[in-house]
Amino acid sequence: MFIPVNLYIMKGWFKKLHVWSLQWANTKWGAWSLLICAFADASFIPLPTPLFFSTLTLLNIKKANNYALLATLGTLLGAIAGYSIGHFAWLNANGDFTGLAQFLFDYIPGFSEGVYNKIQIQFVKWDFWILFIASFILVPYKLFSISSGVFDINIFIFCFATLISQGIKYFLLALLIIKIGPEAKKIFEFKLNPIVIKATAFFARAIDVIKAFLDNLMNWLKKKYDWVLKWAETPYGPLALFILAFTESIFFPIPPDVLLIALALGSIKKSFRFAINCTIGSISGAFVGYAIGHLAWTTATGEFTGFATFFFNNIPGFSVNLFNRIKDLFNQWGFWVIFTAGFTPIPYKVFTITSGVFDINLMMFLIASVISRGARFFLIGFLIWKFGHGIKRFLEKYFNIVALGFTTCLIGGFVTIKYFL
Repeated sequence: MFIPVNLYIMKGWFKKLHVWSLQWANTKWGAWSLLICAFADASFIPLPTPLFFSTLTLLNIKKANNYALLATLGTLLGAIAGYSIGHFAWLNANGDFTGLAQFLFDYIPGFSEGVYNKIQIQFVKWDFWILFIASFILVPYKLFSISSGVFDINIFIFCFATLISQGIKYFLLALLIIKIGPEAKKIFEFKLNPIVIKATAFFARAIDVIKAFLDNLMNWLKKKYDWVLKWAETPYGPLALFILAFTESIFFPIPPDVLLIALALGSIKKSFRFAINCTIGSISGAFVGYAIGHLAWTTATGEFTGFATFFFNNIPGFSVNLFNRIKDLFNQWGFWVIFTAGFTPIPYKVFTITSGVFDINLMMFLIASVISRGARFFLIGFLIWKFGHGIKRFLEKYFNIVALGFTTCLIGGFVTIKYFL
Protein backbone atom coordinates (compact mmCIF):
# COMPACT_ATOMS: atom_id res chain seq x y z
CA MET A 1 0.00 0.00 0.00
CA PHE A 2 1.44 3.38 -1.00
CA ILE A 3 1.89 6.01 1.69
CA PRO A 4 0.92 9.50 0.40
CA VAL A 5 3.95 11.78 0.33
CA ASN A 6 3.46 15.52 0.85
CA LEU A 7 5.97 17.54 -1.18
CA TYR A 8 6.52 19.95 1.69
CA ILE A 9 7.38 17.01 3.92
CA MET A 10 9.65 15.70 1.16
CA LYS A 11 11.37 19.08 0.94
CA GLY A 12 12.17 18.93 4.65
CA TRP A 13 13.25 15.32 4.30
CA PHE A 14 15.48 16.21 1.36
CA LYS A 15 17.16 18.97 3.37
CA LYS A 16 17.74 16.51 6.22
CA LEU A 17 19.20 14.11 3.68
CA HIS A 18 21.50 16.88 2.48
CA VAL A 19 22.66 17.58 6.06
CA TRP A 20 23.27 13.87 6.56
CA SER A 21 25.20 13.73 3.26
CA LEU A 22 27.32 16.66 4.42
CA GLN A 23 28.16 14.83 7.65
CA TRP A 24 28.75 11.59 5.77
CA ALA A 25 31.15 13.36 3.38
CA ASN A 26 33.32 14.15 6.40
CA THR A 27 33.65 10.50 7.37
CA LYS A 28 35.81 7.74 5.95
CA TRP A 29 32.76 6.23 4.21
CA GLY A 30 32.58 9.04 1.68
CA ALA A 31 36.22 8.56 0.73
CA TRP A 32 35.90 4.76 0.58
CA SER A 33 32.78 4.99 -1.59
CA LEU A 34 34.57 7.28 -4.03
CA LEU A 35 37.53 4.90 -4.21
CA ILE A 36 35.29 1.89 -4.87
CA CYS A 37 33.20 3.80 -7.41
CA ALA A 38 36.31 4.89 -9.34
CA PHE A 39 37.71 1.34 -9.26
CA ALA A 40 34.49 -0.19 -10.60
CA ASP A 41 34.03 2.48 -13.27
CA ALA A 42 37.51 1.89 -14.71
CA SER A 43 37.20 -1.89 -14.75
CA PHE A 44 33.76 -3.00 -15.97
CA ILE A 45 30.79 -1.43 -14.10
CA PRO A 46 29.24 1.79 -15.50
CA LEU A 47 29.26 4.25 -12.58
CA PRO A 48 29.29 8.07 -12.94
CA THR A 49 32.50 8.64 -10.98
CA PRO A 50 33.05 12.29 -12.08
CA LEU A 51 29.48 13.15 -10.98
CA PHE A 52 29.93 11.38 -7.65
CA PHE A 53 33.30 13.09 -7.19
CA SER A 54 31.79 16.51 -7.93
CA THR A 55 28.88 15.96 -5.52
CA LEU A 56 31.13 14.70 -2.74
CA THR A 57 33.57 17.59 -3.26
CA LEU A 58 30.76 20.16 -3.21
CA LEU A 59 29.70 18.80 0.17
CA ASN A 60 33.22 19.15 1.54
CA ILE A 61 35.20 21.62 -0.58
CA LYS A 62 38.19 21.68 1.75
CA LYS A 63 38.88 18.03 0.88
CA ALA A 64 38.72 18.59 -2.89
CA ASN A 65 42.36 17.66 -3.53
CA ASN A 66 42.15 14.64 -1.25
CA TYR A 67 39.12 13.39 -3.17
CA ALA A 68 40.91 14.04 -6.48
CA LEU A 69 43.81 11.89 -5.28
CA LEU A 70 41.45 9.09 -4.19
CA ALA A 71 39.52 9.17 -7.48
CA THR A 72 42.77 9.01 -9.44
CA LEU A 73 44.08 6.12 -7.34
CA GLY A 74 40.79 4.20 -7.57
CA THR A 75 40.70 4.67 -11.35
CA LEU A 76 44.29 3.47 -11.66
CA LEU A 77 43.58 0.31 -9.65
CA GLY A 78 40.37 -0.34 -11.60
CA ALA A 79 42.19 0.23 -14.88
CA ILE A 80 44.77 -2.41 -13.88
CA ALA A 81 41.89 -4.81 -13.15
CA GLY A 82 40.36 -3.99 -16.55
CA TYR A 83 43.73 -4.50 -18.21
CA SER A 84 43.92 -7.96 -16.59
CA ILE A 85 40.42 -8.82 -17.84
CA GLY A 86 41.43 -7.86 -21.38
CA HIS A 87 44.74 -9.67 -21.22
CA PHE A 88 43.56 -12.94 -19.67
CA ALA A 89 39.79 -13.32 -20.13
CA TRP A 90 38.65 -11.43 -23.26
CA LEU A 91 39.60 -13.71 -26.14
CA ASN A 92 39.91 -17.47 -26.34
CA ALA A 93 42.68 -19.39 -28.07
CA ASN A 94 40.89 -19.03 -31.42
CA GLY A 95 40.65 -15.25 -31.13
CA ASP A 96 36.89 -15.29 -30.47
CA PHE A 97 35.22 -13.38 -27.66
CA THR A 98 34.84 -15.32 -24.42
CA GLY A 99 31.56 -15.67 -22.54
CA LEU A 100 32.66 -12.84 -20.23
CA ALA A 101 33.23 -10.50 -23.18
CA GLN A 102 29.86 -11.38 -24.70
CA PHE A 103 28.16 -10.81 -21.36
CA LEU A 104 29.70 -7.34 -21.05
CA PHE A 105 28.73 -6.48 -24.63
CA ASP A 106 25.13 -7.60 -24.06
CA TYR A 107 24.38 -6.34 -20.57
CA ILE A 108 26.80 -3.63 -19.41
CA PRO A 109 25.95 -0.09 -20.64
CA GLY A 110 28.84 1.49 -22.53
CA PHE A 111 30.05 -1.80 -23.96
CA SER A 112 29.37 -2.82 -27.55
CA GLU A 113 31.30 -4.56 -30.29
CA GLY A 114 30.97 -1.45 -32.46
CA VAL A 115 32.65 0.81 -29.89
CA TYR A 116 35.25 -1.87 -29.17
CA ASN A 117 36.14 -2.10 -32.89
CA LYS A 118 36.44 1.69 -33.13
CA ILE A 119 38.84 1.73 -30.18
CA GLN A 120 40.80 -1.08 -31.80
CA ILE A 121 41.24 1.13 -34.87
CA GLN A 122 42.43 4.00 -32.67
CA PHE A 123 44.96 1.76 -30.93
CA VAL A 124 46.30 0.61 -34.29
CA LYS A 125 46.59 4.26 -35.39
CA TRP A 126 47.86 5.93 -32.21
CA ASP A 127 49.17 3.06 -30.05
CA PHE A 128 49.35 3.92 -26.31
CA TRP A 129 49.18 7.67 -27.02
CA ILE A 130 45.40 7.37 -27.24
CA LEU A 131 45.35 6.76 -23.48
CA PHE A 132 46.50 10.30 -22.74
CA ILE A 133 43.28 11.77 -24.14
CA ALA A 134 40.98 8.86 -23.25
CA SER A 135 39.96 10.45 -19.94
CA PHE A 136 38.50 13.49 -21.67
CA ILE A 137 36.22 11.83 -24.24
CA LEU A 138 32.76 10.33 -23.81
CA VAL A 139 33.79 6.69 -24.36
CA PRO A 140 33.89 4.83 -20.99
CA TYR A 141 37.47 4.46 -19.79
CA LYS A 142 36.93 0.79 -18.95
CA LEU A 143 36.88 0.08 -22.68
CA PHE A 144 40.36 1.56 -22.99
CA SER A 145 41.66 -0.34 -19.96
CA ILE A 146 40.30 -3.68 -21.26
CA SER A 147 41.44 -2.95 -24.83
CA SER A 148 44.94 -2.15 -23.57
CA GLY A 149 45.12 -5.64 -22.08
CA VAL A 150 43.76 -7.23 -25.24
CA PHE A 151 46.29 -5.43 -27.46
CA ASP A 152 49.13 -6.11 -25.02
CA ILE A 153 50.07 -2.46 -24.39
CA ASN A 154 53.11 -2.23 -22.11
CA ILE A 155 51.68 -2.35 -18.57
CA PHE A 156 54.04 0.31 -17.20
CA ILE A 157 53.24 2.76 -20.01
CA PHE A 158 49.54 1.99 -19.54
CA CYS A 159 49.69 2.75 -15.80
CA PHE A 160 51.71 5.93 -16.41
CA ALA A 161 49.27 7.21 -19.06
CA THR A 162 46.28 6.39 -16.86
CA LEU A 163 47.80 8.11 -13.85
CA ILE A 164 48.62 11.27 -15.82
CA SER A 165 45.33 11.59 -17.73
CA GLN A 166 43.03 10.71 -14.85
CA GLY A 167 45.02 12.83 -12.42
CA ILE A 168 44.72 15.87 -14.68
CA LYS A 169 40.97 15.32 -15.03
CA TYR A 170 40.17 15.03 -11.34
CA PHE A 171 42.55 17.73 -10.13
CA LEU A 172 41.13 20.13 -12.73
CA LEU A 173 37.63 19.31 -11.49
CA ALA A 174 38.80 19.87 -7.93
CA LEU A 175 40.29 23.26 -8.87
CA LEU A 176 37.05 24.25 -10.61
CA ILE A 177 34.93 23.28 -7.60
CA ILE A 178 37.26 25.15 -5.23
CA LYS A 179 36.76 28.28 -7.35
CA ILE A 180 32.99 28.16 -7.91
CA GLY A 181 31.94 25.57 -5.35
CA PRO A 182 30.70 27.88 -2.56
CA GLU A 183 28.16 29.60 -4.85
CA ALA A 184 27.02 26.28 -6.31
CA LYS A 185 26.64 24.89 -2.80
CA LYS A 186 24.33 27.77 -1.80
CA ILE A 187 22.10 27.08 -4.79
CA PHE A 188 22.10 23.39 -3.94
CA GLU A 189 21.13 24.09 -0.31
CA PHE A 190 18.47 26.79 -0.63
CA LYS A 191 16.93 26.59 -4.12
CA LEU A 192 15.71 23.05 -4.38
CA ASN A 193 14.34 22.26 -7.82
CA PRO A 194 10.74 20.97 -7.77
CA ILE A 195 11.76 18.27 -10.22
CA VAL A 196 14.30 17.02 -7.68
CA ILE A 197 11.62 17.04 -4.98
CA LYS A 198 9.24 15.01 -7.17
CA ALA A 199 12.01 12.61 -8.04
CA THR A 200 12.76 12.22 -4.34
CA ALA A 201 9.07 11.59 -3.62
CA PHE A 202 9.01 8.89 -6.28
CA PHE A 203 12.18 7.41 -4.78
CA ALA A 204 10.54 7.33 -1.33
CA ARG A 205 7.49 5.54 -2.72
CA ALA A 206 9.73 3.05 -4.53
CA ILE A 207 11.47 2.33 -1.22
CA ASP A 208 8.07 1.69 0.41
CA VAL A 209 7.17 -0.82 -2.32
CA ILE A 210 10.54 -2.60 -2.18
CA LYS A 211 10.46 -2.75 1.61
CA ALA A 212 6.94 -4.19 1.63
CA PHE A 213 7.94 -6.79 -0.97
CA LEU A 214 11.07 -7.80 0.97
CA ASP A 215 9.14 -7.99 4.25
CA ASN A 216 6.54 -10.30 2.68
CA LEU A 217 9.26 -12.41 1.05
CA MET A 218 11.24 -12.76 4.28
CA ASN A 219 8.10 -13.66 6.26
CA TRP A 220 7.22 -16.31 3.67
CA LEU A 221 10.75 -17.74 3.75
CA LYS A 222 10.78 -17.76 7.57
CA LYS A 223 7.51 -19.72 7.64
CA LYS A 224 8.95 -22.22 5.13
CA TYR A 225 12.15 -22.49 7.17
CA ASP A 226 10.20 -23.24 10.38
CA TRP A 227 8.04 -25.69 8.47
CA VAL A 228 11.10 -27.54 7.10
CA LEU A 229 12.67 -27.71 10.57
CA LYS A 230 9.61 -29.62 11.77
CA TRP A 231 10.13 -32.12 8.94
CA ALA A 232 13.29 -33.37 10.63
CA GLU A 233 11.27 -35.39 13.13
CA THR A 234 8.88 -36.84 10.54
CA PRO A 235 9.32 -39.52 7.82
CA TYR A 236 8.73 -36.88 5.13
CA GLY A 237 11.99 -34.99 5.75
CA PRO A 238 14.42 -37.80 4.79
CA LEU A 239 12.18 -38.77 1.85
CA ALA A 240 12.10 -35.20 0.51
CA LEU A 241 15.89 -34.94 0.94
CA PHE A 242 16.42 -38.19 -0.96
CA ILE A 243 14.16 -37.04 -3.82
CA LEU A 244 15.86 -33.64 -4.03
CA ALA A 245 19.36 -35.16 -4.06
CA PHE A 246 18.25 -37.75 -6.63
CA THR A 247 16.71 -35.25 -9.06
CA GLU A 248 19.53 -32.70 -8.63
CA SER A 249 21.95 -35.25 -10.09
CA ILE A 250 19.76 -35.50 -13.20
CA PHE A 251 17.94 -32.23 -13.94
CA PHE A 252 16.79 -30.24 -10.87
CA PRO A 253 18.60 -26.87 -10.47
CA ILE A 254 18.48 -26.47 -6.64
CA PRO A 255 21.35 -28.19 -4.74
CA PRO A 256 20.27 -30.54 -1.92
CA ASP A 257 22.61 -28.80 0.52
CA VAL A 258 19.83 -26.30 1.31
CA LEU A 259 17.40 -28.94 2.58
CA LEU A 260 20.21 -30.97 4.18
CA ILE A 261 21.25 -27.96 6.29
CA ALA A 262 17.66 -27.15 7.29
CA LEU A 263 16.82 -30.73 8.29
CA ALA A 264 20.09 -31.20 10.16
CA LEU A 265 19.47 -27.99 12.11
CA GLY A 266 15.98 -29.26 12.95
CA SER A 267 17.46 -32.42 14.47
CA ILE A 268 21.20 -31.97 15.05
CA LYS A 269 21.67 -35.47 16.45
CA LYS A 270 20.54 -36.87 13.07
CA SER A 271 23.03 -34.80 11.01
CA PHE A 272 25.07 -37.77 9.81
CA ARG A 273 21.95 -39.82 9.07
CA PHE A 274 20.69 -37.01 6.84
CA ALA A 275 24.14 -36.83 5.17
CA ILE A 276 23.99 -40.57 4.39
CA ASN A 277 20.47 -40.17 3.02
CA CYS A 278 21.54 -37.26 0.82
CA THR A 279 24.60 -39.12 -0.46
CA ILE A 280 22.59 -42.22 -1.39
CA GLY A 281 20.00 -40.10 -3.20
CA SER A 282 22.69 -38.20 -5.09
CA ILE A 283 24.54 -41.36 -6.15
CA SER A 284 21.29 -43.02 -7.27
CA GLY A 285 20.50 -39.97 -9.38
CA ALA A 286 24.06 -39.92 -10.71
CA PHE A 287 23.60 -43.51 -11.97
CA VAL A 288 20.42 -42.43 -13.82
CA GLY A 289 22.20 -39.38 -15.23
CA TYR A 290 25.03 -41.63 -16.43
CA ALA A 291 22.47 -43.88 -18.16
CA ILE A 292 20.86 -40.87 -19.86
CA GLY A 293 24.22 -39.72 -21.20
CA HIS A 294 25.21 -43.22 -22.30
CA LEU A 295 21.95 -44.20 -23.97
CA ALA A 296 19.97 -41.09 -24.92
CA TRP A 297 22.30 -38.13 -25.44
CA THR A 298 23.75 -38.54 -28.94
CA THR A 299 22.66 -40.25 -32.15
CA ALA A 300 24.67 -42.81 -34.08
CA THR A 301 26.19 -39.96 -36.12
CA GLY A 302 27.31 -38.07 -33.00
CA GLU A 303 24.58 -35.40 -33.16
CA PHE A 304 22.61 -34.35 -30.07
CA THR A 305 19.28 -36.10 -29.70
CA GLY A 306 16.03 -34.22 -29.21
CA PHE A 307 16.21 -35.18 -25.54
CA ALA A 308 19.65 -33.53 -25.20
CA THR A 309 18.46 -30.43 -27.06
CA PHE A 310 15.48 -30.19 -24.68
CA PHE A 311 17.88 -30.22 -21.73
CA PHE A 312 20.09 -27.54 -23.27
CA ASN A 313 17.11 -25.28 -23.95
CA ASN A 314 15.01 -25.77 -20.82
CA ILE A 315 17.03 -27.11 -17.88
CA PRO A 316 18.95 -24.45 -15.86
CA GLY A 317 22.66 -25.22 -15.72
CA PHE A 318 22.82 -26.97 -19.09
CA SER A 319 24.35 -25.37 -22.16
CA VAL A 320 26.29 -26.58 -25.18
CA ASN A 321 29.28 -24.41 -24.18
CA LEU A 322 29.35 -25.85 -20.67
CA PHE A 323 29.00 -29.38 -22.05
CA ASN A 324 31.98 -28.80 -24.36
CA ARG A 325 34.00 -27.37 -21.48
CA ILE A 326 33.34 -30.49 -19.37
CA LYS A 327 34.26 -32.55 -22.43
CA ASP A 328 37.67 -30.83 -22.50
CA LEU A 329 38.14 -31.58 -18.80
CA PHE A 330 37.34 -35.25 -19.37
CA ASN A 331 39.74 -35.40 -22.31
CA GLN A 332 42.47 -33.95 -20.09
CA TRP A 333 41.81 -35.70 -16.76
CA GLY A 334 39.50 -38.65 -17.50
CA PHE A 335 37.36 -39.87 -14.60
CA TRP A 336 39.60 -38.04 -12.11
CA VAL A 337 37.58 -34.92 -12.72
CA ILE A 338 34.66 -36.60 -10.89
CA PHE A 339 36.63 -36.53 -7.64
CA THR A 340 36.56 -32.73 -7.61
CA ALA A 341 33.18 -32.30 -9.31
CA GLY A 342 31.30 -32.44 -6.00
CA PHE A 343 32.93 -29.21 -4.84
CA THR A 344 32.64 -27.08 -7.99
CA PRO A 345 29.86 -24.54 -8.74
CA ILE A 346 29.09 -26.45 -11.96
CA PRO A 347 25.86 -28.50 -11.53
CA TYR A 348 26.68 -32.13 -10.77
CA LYS A 349 24.12 -33.35 -13.31
CA VAL A 350 26.41 -32.05 -16.08
CA PHE A 351 29.19 -34.36 -14.85
CA THR A 352 26.90 -37.39 -14.47
CA ILE A 353 25.44 -37.12 -17.97
CA THR A 354 28.81 -36.25 -19.53
CA SER A 355 30.39 -39.32 -17.90
CA GLY A 356 27.84 -41.50 -19.68
CA VAL A 357 28.36 -39.73 -23.00
CA PHE A 358 32.14 -40.28 -22.88
CA ASP A 359 31.79 -43.86 -21.65
CA ILE A 360 33.71 -43.40 -18.39
CA ASN A 361 34.12 -46.73 -16.57
CA LEU A 362 30.88 -47.13 -14.60
CA MET A 363 32.46 -48.62 -11.48
CA MET A 364 35.12 -45.90 -11.32
CA PHE A 365 32.43 -43.27 -11.90
CA LEU A 366 30.35 -44.56 -8.97
CA ILE A 367 33.39 -44.77 -6.66
CA ALA A 368 34.44 -41.22 -7.55
CA SER A 369 30.85 -39.99 -7.05
CA VAL A 370 30.57 -41.63 -3.62
CA ILE A 371 33.84 -40.02 -2.53
CA SER A 372 33.17 -36.52 -3.88
CA ARG A 373 29.49 -36.22 -2.98
CA GLY A 374 29.90 -38.08 0.29
CA ALA A 375 32.76 -35.81 1.37
CA ARG A 376 30.67 -32.74 0.60
CA PHE A 377 27.52 -33.85 2.42
CA PHE A 378 29.34 -35.37 5.39
CA LEU A 379 31.33 -32.17 5.79
CA ILE A 380 28.03 -30.28 6.10
CA GLY A 381 26.74 -32.92 8.52
CA PHE A 382 29.88 -32.68 10.66
CA LEU A 383 29.80 -28.88 10.80
CA ILE A 384 26.17 -28.87 11.92
CA TRP A 385 26.78 -31.69 14.43
CA LYS A 386 29.72 -29.72 15.86
CA PHE A 387 28.42 -26.13 15.65
CA GLY A 388 24.70 -26.61 14.96
CA HIS A 389 23.33 -24.92 18.07
CA GLY A 390 25.37 -21.77 17.43
CA ILE A 391 24.43 -21.80 13.73
CA LYS A 392 20.75 -22.19 14.61
CA ARG A 393 20.86 -19.24 17.04
CA PHE A 394 22.63 -17.15 14.40
CA LEU A 395 20.00 -18.00 11.77
CA GLU A 396 17.16 -17.20 14.15
CA LYS A 397 18.73 -13.80 14.90
CA TYR A 398 19.80 -12.83 11.37
CA PHE A 399 17.40 -14.86 9.23
CA ASN A 400 16.42 -12.00 6.89
CA ILE A 401 20.04 -11.13 6.09
CA VAL A 402 21.04 -14.76 5.56
CA ALA A 403 17.99 -15.49 3.39
CA LEU A 404 18.57 -12.41 1.25
CA GLY A 405 22.27 -13.27 0.90
CA PHE A 406 21.49 -16.86 -0.05
CA THR A 407 18.94 -15.75 -2.66
CA THR A 408 21.46 -13.32 -4.12
CA CYS A 409 24.15 -16.02 -4.27
CA LEU A 410 21.73 -18.48 -5.87
CA ILE A 411 20.77 -16.00 -8.59
CA GLY A 412 24.43 -15.05 -9.03
CA GLY A 413 25.31 -18.72 -9.37
CA PHE A 414 22.82 -19.20 -12.21
CA VAL A 415 24.12 -16.04 -13.93
CA THR A 416 27.69 -17.32 -13.57
CA ILE A 417 26.78 -20.73 -14.97
CA LYS A 418 24.81 -19.25 -17.88
CA TYR A 419 27.29 -16.62 -19.01
CA PHE A 420 30.75 -17.49 -17.72
CA LEU A 421 31.01 -21.28 -17.57
